[in-house]
Amino acid sequence: MTNSLTIDLTPALWLSANRPIKNFGQKARIVRAIHELVIDCAKDQHLAPVTGRYIASWVIHYPKGVGWVHGDASNAHPTCKAALDALVPDWLPGDGPRFIAEERYRRGVNLTEPRWHRVVLNLMEVLA
Repeated sequence: MTNSLTIDLTPALWLSANRPIKNFGQKARIVRAIHELVIDCAKDQHLAPVTGRYIASWVIHYPKGVGWVHGDASNAHPTCKAALDALVPDWLPGDGPRFIAEERYRRGVNLTEPRWHRVVLNLMEVLA
């Protein structure tokens, strides 16, 4: 069992705060596809359920060629929000302020593939 989840996303599944999707139907389809992908990843990677309050720490890996001037980690929030939603209630008790003590975003190294994104979620239970 692990409290870390790695999700590799195709360009079609990448949601960015810099380019919000205005077509709600299209966004809903992408979010559903992210949910399915995350659920499959959680099962395959044997994600351990979290029972109490937790810290969600995200590491965002951009594709090859994205410079360090662009692609700040917090732009991945729409993708990360969809991923977190997919984990409730089977792996997480909830995703609201009652359960999330803190949410962090950090930029990881670029991938070697030119178009893929990787999101790594580290879940840490808060003991106090």
